[in-house]
Amino acid sequence: MTEGDWRRAEAYAYIDALASADLAWEFLRRNPDYRAFHAGLTGGPDPVDLTVGPAASHGWGLVFAADPGQSALEQTVIWRPEWDPRVVILGPVAAGDSAVLPPSSRWPVVTDLLLSSLGWHGDVILQGVRHRLFAPATPGRAAPLWTEPSVPRLPPDALARGRAAATLALIEALGPDPGGPPGRSPPDRPVRGGGPGTDGRRVRAPRRHRLALSVRALDARADGASYRDLARGLFGADRIAEAAWKTESLRDQTIRLVRTGRALSRGGFQTLLGAPADI
Repeated sequence: MTEGDWRRAEAYAYIDALASADLAWEFLRRNPDYRAFHAGLTGGPDPVDLTVGPAASHGWGLVFAADPGQSALEQTVIWRPEWDPRVVILGPVAAGDSAVLPPSSRWPVVTDLLLSSLGWHGDVILQGVRHRLFAPATPGRAAPLWTEPSVPRLPPDALARGRAAATLALIEALGPDPGGPPGRSPPDRPVRGGGPGTDGRRVRAPRRHRLALSVRALDARADGASYRDLARGLFGADRIAEAAWKTESLRDQTIRLVRTGRALSRGGFQTLLGAPADI
């Protein structure tokens, strides 16, 4: 987010590749409090676990501190499992369980494997789609639960429908032969979607366009642009009448974009995490 970038629509073209949860990160990473917090991280463990200590009370929803200078395409952004319906939650096999998944030795390689105070987090790419996994920490276990047969769990919360879709996608992708030879990923298959699970939860083009404008509006205001300059940069100087600016409809639209962006960056981004597919 360098000065002047907000004037160039092409600088934000990457937003077209983002799933809904990755769009949520676009707004959180522009939250001034989060940026200040991240700037103060010096030394200590890497990555920084945000589920313990004072950081756990901030309400950012992240498991590990992510770099606000990078999009979700440039780093792995891990949300708390209860915030992100793309996460497949795995538990131990119990008597009567039928949807038992094979151990991960029969899967392609699990990547981005990290341990937080909550448990184990990881990604697996199956048939070109990234799936996010979580297994609660188990006392005495030094490896993730999915190294043994495991069972998907669906907490009865507001995200159950989305999580069920992500879980079904993982089960279908594993199929009778989840990965061929152990430790190998399917060759020549591009990873689809801006985020894990069911190809990433997409946002319809009209709303995506409005959200991209709100992101640019936040960057413009952070760079000190006036509302009038912002409107010129977003909609073109030829559409902004100098004399009638205070009654110009684009003035109201510009102000709404800034307000929407600020609201999303200050906590509203959670609505993007739990949003239904194809919103």
